[in-house]
Amino acid sequence: MVTPQISHEKLAKKLGLSGPLYLKREDLHPLRSHKGRSLPRMIEHYAKAGSRDFAISSSGNAGIAAAMYCAKHNAELAENAGGAGSSAEMYRLKVFIGRNIPDEKRRILSEHASGAIQITQVDRPLQTFLQTVKDPRITGLRQSTDDVALDGYVELARELAKIPSLKAVFMPASSGTGAQGLYEGFKKIQAQNTGYIIPQIHIVQTDTCHPIADAVGTSDKKDGLIAKMQAMVSPKTQGSIADAIVDTVGHRKDALTKVVCEVGGAGWIMTNDEIAKAVEMLREEGVQVTPNGVLAVAGLSKAVANGWKWDGAVVCVICGK
Repeated sequence: MVTPQISHEKLAKKLGLSGPLYLKREDLHPLRSHKGRSLPRMIEHYAKAGSRDFAISSSGNAGIAAAMYCAKHNAELAENAGGAGSSAEMYRLKVFIGRNIPDEKRRILSEHASGAIQITQVDRPLQTFLQTVKDPRITGLRQSTDDVALDGYVELARELAKIPSLKAVFMPASSGTGAQGLYEGFKKIQAQNTGYIIPQIHIVQTDTCHPIADAVGTSDKKDGLIAKMQAMVSPKTQGSIADAIVDTVGHRKDALTKVVCEVGGAGWIMTNDEIAKAVEMLREEGVQVTPNGVLAVAGLSKAVANGWKWDGAVVCVICGK
């Protein structure tokens, strides 16, 4: 599924860019976020090996993508079988969510609940998930530690690579799977076209959860313009309004530190005030996004304020709702 990548000339000028700005609208993916690229790939990968029972822990978007995809598969199976379906081929999914999941995401998940798809709200979703997948009959869907998930972002890279003179991509990261997968996609393009230059990849996180941005920003980048990102962060807030960034470990931080260093990007840590200002900026331009969706734009705004410039296009990935 190709998602819109829309040029915003007025917004580019407002942000102080000299070149084009594109918003990559992954929030308009049929599965509601960029997780809709990786979760189907993971499910189908393991289904080919015989798996039909899956489990996932999620703060929202990953669980929604998995539930929607499994529900679609099961509905198509039943339709092709004249309404009966095949229990042997049906996908069964357990989704574990926390107590603090936003009401809208819980509502969407509940809409896809069925006998085959169970949505369970627990105090410790990751720990419950890890206990569940000890059963060898159940396949765990964990993007942060499973490299099968990276393959799902190859097409995202191919779509972005069609933007003329693309110099930088700003992308929110929780575990960092999307950003690492995006880089792997760019590397495949470069292998086919040795003249292709991979754009900078900038990681955007929140001031309540930023292990990857910390790791990425601990060495000098861009002629020493940023030395320690920690020094550019306001005092930590009680909780971020961008609540989809939850991976406090940052399983892919070591890989991403190398990636971001190689392509000349950086890490950016956003406060609630900075996120809220970015939401309002986009609303003034007629673009409705959530605090989670606007993180990349907030990161770009902070980068420009700290002197970063590009002689070509910049993309902000609107990862989800």
